[in-house]
Amino acid sequence: MKELRRKEKYQRFQERRQKRSLKRRKQVRRRKKHLHRLLHGKPRVQHGNIKLRMRYTEIKAPSSFSLLTNTEETISFINEIENCFTARKRVFVVLEKVTQIDPSAITVLLSVMYKFKIARIKFNGDFPEDEGVKQKLVDSQFFEKLMKPLSSKIDSDYILRKENQIFARANRIVVSEMGEKIMEEASQTIWGKKRICKGLQKTLLELMQNTNNHASTSQEGEVYWWLSVNHNKEDHSVDFYFVDYGQGILGSLSHRANPKIWSKFWQNMEKMIESGSEPQIIESLLKGEHRSPKQRDRPYYRGKGLPSIKNSLDRNQISGLQVITNNTFTDVEKGSFSRLSKNFNGTFFHWKLCQENLNEVWR
Repeated sequence: MKELRRKEKYQRFQERRQKRSLKRRKQVRRRKKHLHRLLHGKPRVQHGNIKLRMRYTEIKAPSSFSLLTNTEETISFINEIENCFTARKRVFVVLEKVTQIDPSAITVLLSVMYKFKIARIKFNGDFPEDEGVKQKLVDSQFFEKLMKPLSSKIDSDYILRKENQIFARANRIVVSEMGEKIMEEASQTIWGKKRICKGLQKTLLELMQNTNNHASTSQEGEVYWWLSVNHNKEDHSVDFYFVDYGQGILGSLSHRANPKIWSKFWQNMEKMIESGSEPQIIESLLKGEHRSPKQRDRPYYRGKGLPSIKNSLDRNQISGLQVITNNTFTDVEKGSFSRLSKNFNGTFFHWKLCQENLNEVWR
């Protein structure tokens, strides 16, 4: 009887093994057929590249690659890459058909792809066919930042007299020394001489502080932030693009440390989310309505997050403030608050300095 059972068990084992083997052989045949179709009629010099790309999951960027002007398509593209990261799949970023690109998209793409590097997941990609778009990508230092480790020294990471660049820092709050360097160069582009721009300094410090404290779901200082600084000498203006690919502003609210202060606001926020009123939450946060009376009375030099940044806009210390986080797009300057059909997992800020903004004599 025992021998019979052993024989039946062995037969079932062999059947399962044969099924798995047959499945693998079919998969190999399908891959070979697919490869044969891809290589058919192509010059032999391209075969190596085609075979390489077969090992990766291809994700195509939208032709208009901009988080500000083509928001939902760009977020959808970024989310596809994020899904591959979660599944630990190799990804091939197809930029071939991109005809328009701006620093908002480059900075966000860099923030996502750097996660692959940290996790040691292989990735690859191609260049845009459009030479102008390709040059913008090269000039942005995208590849240098992606391939080299982040430096812990400010001087080696931020290059003086380089007009357009991406600057990065992780696991720390930005010190005033970094803001001073950026302010010095920005003011020379705008006013032709060094000027003090209090709104720029305050905005940078608040954003880095928020990333350090709230971007991660597990511990402080875990999420990288990225800042792109872009000079426009013709318009005498400088644009700033900041992103952290953490949990977003709405996501961070549920992880606040003090439940006594946040419990009532969180209950109201949950009701607003259920009714699809996320933009109203962002509006409330910008106005500082979520803070307790004790928080509102804090000294001026203490960080006050989003309301502090909005105050810089209201005082004409910065211009063109825009915020994208979770499923909301806010043009703060225009007072426009809209809900997106796609969810952006991080926090993105864009603002600019121009000749009309308040400034003071350099000292």
